[in-house]
Amino acid sequence: MTPEFKQLIASRLTLVRFYQGLFTITKFCFLIIFAYLCGKYAFYNTEIWQLIVGLSSLFIIFLMNTIITWIFVHAFRLNVIAKEFNRPIFNLEERQ
Repeated sequence: MTPEFKQLIASRLTLVRFYQGLFTITKFCFLIIFAYLCGKYAFYNTEIWQLIVGLSSLFIIFLMNTIITWIFVHAFRLNVIAKEFNRPIFNLEERQ
């Protein structure tokens, strides 16, 4: 980690750190629910439906991070200041 990045992370407010943790928990819960539903419906269907469920689940998991990030940015008025391992790092939006 560069010193600038460490300073950027350390300078965030406690509220933003709370939103960051809420984002992580939300994404984890969606992933668990989605994995359960895909597993439930994939094993009770024919082979073609298993393929469709599998391919659509890959597509949805790929988009899930982007969709949840967009929701958090607009709902809590946050900015994405950096990305670390495709995980957004938030900060409060500056008001004018």
